[in-house]
Amino acid sequence: MSTAIVAPAHAQAVPAASIVLVDMEDVINSCNAGKGAQTQLQAQANALQSRVQQLRTGFDGEEQALQKAVDGKTMTQPQIEAKAKDLQTREAAAQNEIGTKQRQLQLNQQYVVKQINDAAQPIITAIMKEKGANIALARGATLQASDALDITNLVTTRLNSALPSVQVNAPAQPAAPAAKSQGR
Repeated sequence: MSTAIVAPAHAQAVPAASIVLVDMEDVINSCNAGKGAQTQLQAQANALQSRVQQLRTGFDGEEQALQKAVDGKTMTQPQIEAKAKDLQTREAAAQNEIGTKQRQLQLNQQYVVKQINDAAQPIITAIMKEKGANIALARGATLQASDALDITNLVTTRLNSALPSVQVNAPAQPAAPAAKSQGR
C-alpha cells in the first residue's frame, strides 16, 4: 500500500479590504446632469397631471349633462345608451393615453438614471484606484462608516465635468415581435 503524502495547500493571500462608499442617489440628484434632467422630468409630470385634470373635468361635465338628460327625460333611451357608450369608449381611450404617458415618464426617469450611473462607474473605478480601494459600496448598505470613506462629493464633482447633461427622453422601445401564426 502506498501512502499519499498531501502537502498543505497554500491559500492565495487575499488582500485586506479597502473600502470606499458612494451614495448614488445623492450623486444622481446633485450632479448637474441630474438637476437639469429633474427639471425637465418635472415639467413632463406636470404636463401629464394637467392632461389628467383636463380629461377628468371634461368627462365629469359630460357625465353630469347625461345625468340631467336622464333625469329630465329630454332624450330617448336609445339616445342615452348611445351617448353613454360613446362616453365609456372615450374614457377608455383616455385611460390608455394616460397609461402610455405614465409609462413613458417612468422610462424617461430610468433612462436618466442609467446614463448617470453608466458615466459614474468609470469615475468610481478611477477614484478607487487613486485611493487604493478594492471595494466600492453603496452608502446605504452600511450601518456605520467613517465619513473619510465617502467619495460621493468627489464622484459628483468629476461627473459634472464628464457629463454636463443627459438626454431626458428615452429612445423608443423596439416593437414587440408579432406573434407567429401557428402551423397547420
